[in-house]
Amino acid sequence: MKIRTREQLEALRGRTAIEATLEILVPELVELEPLHALRRATGIVLDGCAGLRSLSGLGALERLDDVLGLRGLRDLVSLEGVEGLRDAGRVSVVACPELASLRGLAGLERVGRESREHPFPGGVDLRDLPALESLEGLGRLRRVQGSIHVEGSGLRSLVGLGALEEVAHVHLVALEQLSSLEGVSAWRAVRLTVCDAPSLVDLRGLEHAERVEHLALLRCAALGSLRGLEGVASLGELRLVGSGLTELTGFPPAREIEHLLLADNYELTSLRGLEALARVRGALELRNNPRLGSLEALGRLADVGTSLYRPTSDGLRLREDLPLEGDGFPSGGDLRIAGHDALTDLRGLEALRVVGGRLRLEDLRSLTDVRALSGLRVIGGGAHLTGCSALPSPPGLPRFLTAEAL
Repeated sequence: MKIRTREQLEALRGRTAIEATLEILVPELVELEPLHALRRATGIVLDGCAGLRSLSGLGALERLDDVLGLRGLRDLVSLEGVEGLRDAGRVSVVACPELASLRGLAGLERVGRESREHPFPGGVDLRDLPALESLEGLGRLRRVQGSIHVEGSGLRSLVGLGALEEVAHVHLVALEQLSSLEGVSAWRAVRLTVCDAPSLVDLRGLEHAERVEHLALLRCAALGSLRGLEGVASLGELRLVGSGLTELTGFPPAREIEHLLLADNYELTSLRGLEALARVRGALELRNNPRLGSLEALGRLADVGTSLYRPTSDGLRLREDLPLEGDGFPSGGDLRIAGHDALTDLRGLEALRVVGGRLRLEDLRSLTDVRALSGLRVIGGGAHLTGCSALPSPPGLPRFLTAEAL
């Protein structure tokens, strides 16, 4: 239902429920008082209402089946007025340059639902809010069935999410002032992506997490420590790309991880911190860490890519439900070491016995010795060597079994 004039809005006075999404497009609107009795609606979208400074007038609102959407409200400084809102399908606040506080959402407890009418989980989307420095105001939010996405704000920490127990994923993008992950003490499982956060120095705030299901830290140039992860007992996927790490101290002392990617970490000189790691069930990729000259911290690593296989009465067999790459072999179980000019040998991989996918050695221009791989027994997808110009020919790889031989 599009509302383009004050008269159309006034016609809704006294309504307590509206089975429609109100899309209010009234640039001169300064207050929402005609909706003072509204308790429930499918959704409310305020778009381009430049004169609104708050949401005063929505004090009776308790539930939105779909969306609370605020877009292009250039004078909005506060969300005061919706303190009674407990439940919403989605919350989207975009391009409100003066908004400095979310305190008007203090009553919000749940975002997102699954039903026949609303089959897709919702989420919280906060974008282009340069004056917003805190998530305080979300202190009662316990469940987000979809994701939380915060991009282009002045956010400094995650204070305000202290009650959050369940969320599909949290995306923090282009947050120049974010220096801490403090504020998520209720998290037990981490599903987090932080991208382009140049002030983040460590991972303190995640100390209460028991497992990491997905953690991606992308282009966080000041990140110098993994402090905050020491207590994690279970590791899923970890991606560290473009950090300031020199080593991996603080890495959880877990023996297994699902996937591990270390790429474009220009200060990384050592893998210290990975000494306990014995198995990577999926892929292990070390790519373009130009100062990394040693793999010795991987001394316990015995197998990579075993998740590509399923046990049968005849032994191991490739799973049939995996996507295939161009060579007809599944993706997701490779050991890839690429773009390390300082690496002259592979010492540290002596315990490696199985690579379930491909063994890929690429652009290792100083590599002269692969004898550390002499214990390999299985390379399911075969060995692929490119750009290793200093290696002798043949390079001296051991004989190994491929997937067909399994």
